[in-house]
Amino acid sequence: MEKRSTSSTNAKSNKNKIILTILSVAVIAVSVFLFTVIKDNKTIKQADSLVAIGKYENGIAIYDTMLTKKYSDDVMAKRENAIELMEANENYERGIESLDHNDRYKALKYFSKVPENDTKLYEKATTELQDIEDVTAAEIEELIGDQEFDEAHDIVNAYLKAAPGSARISNLKDTLLAIEKDVTKKNAVAKAEEDQKIAQAKSEEEKQAKAIEDEKRKQEAIAIASAKSKETGKWELEQARITGANLVNKTLYTTSKIANLRDAPTLGGNVGIVLYKGTEVYILETHVESASRTWCKVRAYTNEGSYVGWISYNTMNNSIP
Repeated sequence: MEKRSTSSTNAKSNKNKIILTILSVAVIAVSVFLFTVIKDNKTIKQADSLVAIGKYENGIAIYDTMLTKKYSDDVMAKRENAIELMEANENYERGIESLDHNDRYKALKYFSKVPENDTKLYEKATTELQDIEDVTAAEIEELIGDQEFDEAHDIVNAYLKAAPGSARISNLKDTLLAIEKDVTKKNAVAKAEEDQKIAQAKSEEEKQAKAIEDEKRKQEAIAIASAKSKETGKWELEQARITGANLVNKTLYTTSKIANLRDAPTLGGNVGIVLYKGTEVYILETHVESASRTWCKVRAYTNEGSYVGWISYNTMNNSIP
């Protein structure tokens, strides 16, 4: 009985030792697991902090290390979010850099890529986009007002290429097309009217030029005729002088019905007597008044006696009936 009791006690003691050993191992395992979990959580929080202060690459590197050790959907989501935030920051910075280089269209593209999940940067990017649109719209409106349509089209098209969703610039494009069409129509009408005025003015100038030319030719013709007339007059006067000279010392008879014998070789001379047709006269001298009138100083013989005075040669050459 004593031996059986001792054996039972030893077996019970060994069993307790085994249980204690197992419990110790379990405690150690749990402690190691908890330590690992705590350590991993601390590492993840460190990565979260780095991402929060903008050190995206450092945070992503930690997430990658964690995923290499053990894949986790939560860590993967944090990694993807960090990448999006990093890209958002890069796009925002590139947008600011583009503005510094006066390239609004590149800035539009970069600011438009900033996602909404980065609330702070998205708000700033939205403000920049609005400012760019305000400046661009004002510039387009000014160009439309100045009727600089080609430049306005260039800006509108470039803007909509960079930001096709801009309703404001699209509306301005419609306004630009409508005003340009109206102005083009008005300019065409004005040009047609101006062309008509120019044509009328040209026609009037041509008429005036023709009238001037006609008058010039008329005056030239008159001048030529006058010159010819003068030449003819000179010749006729010379002929009259020759004829007059040849009449001196000749006896002629009056051929006109009557001839006034005057005291001077002019129609203003006093009439002494009237000689009738057929009266004999002796020409003492002549005086040529004009090509058509030569005065002859004559001695006239009548029944009453002889008289001396001046009579026109036309009364002796059948010029006067």
